[in-house]
Amino acid sequence: MGYLSVTSSHKQTRFHRRSYHSFTQKLLVLAQENANLKASVKQLYHRVSELEQENVNTKVVLLKEMTNEEATKEIQRLFATGKTYYYSDIAEELGLPLKTVVDICRDLENNGEIGVDEQIPSGTC
Repeated sequence: MGYLSVTSSHKQTRFHRRSYHSFTQKLLVLAQENANLKASVKQLYHRVSELEQENVNTKVVLLKEMTNEEATKEIQRLFATGKTYYYSDIAEELGLPLKTVVDICRDLENNGEIGVDEQIPSGTC
């Protein structure tokens, strides 16, 4: 058989059985690890696909840099159309941070220039 230079064939057989058993055990462990890795890769593939779908539906808003005075004038211009706007609509249309829009709308409301439409849920001005 050639694995050991032991004279007894009984000892060689025992060695071969132990080596085979050890090899088989290691092979089973590797097969299980491989199955686990395949399952993990499959889960990651599905999650990446979900994220790609979300990105397709995600809207990107580029923020513009302008002073508060310029932003106030732009918001006043929007309201001059007579339409009702949600804060988020204003922020998106003008490319302004939402906090800036809320702060300006509250200032305009406090000055009596605009009012909250009571028939529409809060978050509008």
